[in-house]
Amino acid sequence: MLTYSWDSWLEQNWSRLYKGEHLPVPTHLVHPREVGFIPLTEAEPVGQRRDWALCLKDGSRLHVHEFKSGMMKVHLDKWDPRVSASNAVKHFLFETKTGKSAITVTAIVAAGMLVYFIGRSFRK
Repeated sequence: MLTYSWDSWLEQNWSRLYKGEHLPVPTHLVHPREVGFIPLTEAEPVGQRRDWALCLKDGSRLHVHEFKSGMMKVHLDKWDPRVSASNAVKHFLFETKTGKSAITVTAIVAAGMLVYFIGRSFRK
């Protein structure tokens, strides 16, 4: 269970986390492992040395990146990929840089194909 300080801090910053901000974890908060966060073995690399996650009842999770310097940043994953295959796909596509890049490339390729086929139909 979260300590009062984590609860209070999260309550004060929830709207920012929900909007997708990555916030520095204040140094006065206890380490995530002390309040129920579990270590993650896989996460998109952003220079962190460790990752911690806390599953939430609504299928989302809090995700903490811990850096070599000791600094930590937290953000909200609206879809915890461990909950279901559907959540894993949504997390990948909408919450990772790799997934967003895949969507962009797919859209560009699809648009190019559409332009090509429309152009061909006018030439006939």
